[in-house]
Amino acid sequence: MAAQLRYVPSRAARHLVAGGSDVVGLTFPSIARLPIGELMSTDWYSQVALTASQAAFEHGGALTLLPPFVETMNLMKFSLRGVVVLEPTRGDLRIEMLRQCAIPYVTMGLDPGHPDVFTVTPDTAHGIEKLLSHLRAMGARRIAVLSTDSGWHNEVVATEAAREWAIANRCSLDLRTVALVEQDTRAGIVGAARAAAYDLLTGDEVPDAIVGLFEDFGIGILDAASELGLRVPADLLVAQDVDGFKAQHSRPPITALELHASEQVASAIDLLISDSPSSITVPTTLRIRESSSR
Repeated sequence: MAAQLRYVPSRAARHLVAGGSDVVGLTFPSIARLPIGELMSTDWYSQVALTASQAAFEHGGALTLLPPFVETMNLMKFSLRGVVVLEPTRGDLRIEMLRQCAIPYVTMGLDPGHPDVFTVTPDTAHGIEKLLSHLRAMGARRIAVLSTDSGWHNEVVATEAAREWAIANRCSLDLRTVALVEQDTRAGIVGAARAAAYDLLTGDEVPDAIVGLFEDFGIGILDAASELGLRVPADLLVAQDVDGFKAQHSRPPITALELHASEQVASAIDLLISDSPSSITVPTTLRIRESSSR
């Protein structure tokens, strides 16, 4: 009869009939060699973990922070209702293992290998356009962008948006990739950004603005400018694509994009537990501060 009526039980109904778990898993990406404690010390990931817990509680469930995935890991022992996967990459072991175990999941950041999976993403392209347009309005004509080798889709979107913006606005753009694969501390990541910014600022075509596409990159850029005796913002404009405590309280405070981590992860939990019909894009907010204000 159900088949004749084309009835498809909701996710909540299937869960109740199956007598399933109310535990939602959260899995962090692998960033270089950073241990989980280093990731949790960042504003972004600590905020995501806290909000995910609160969102799971509001749905009558609980949240567990999953350990790093390894091929021998038994996911079934966690009795998961579903998992929120942060920043998947192509060929991501976490995705493959979840699919093999038939565990439902949603992603924060598009899964490039499975673009049909429900996802929550920030409106990165428009955010980067707003940021670069602000720098141009402040007098920047040679802009450098420091990205990473993470392979995250949002970073790919950011660099493509920067390229398109530069062409449309006839602005010089220098895209540099900062290798993070060997870093095992946040201080090491800051040092890698500092070294990349130092190379830019001592090269033949010195930029008048540098944008970092990683939470701690702004601090590294400021360190390089200070080492070279450059004044920010008088001699160099500085910004980054992820806001946080360090950006807000550095000297000078750093202009950044607010990606609304809490809204993103709450939406992801809702997608996982409810029957929301589609993926979600969360708008970004440009926080203009002293590092780019003239």
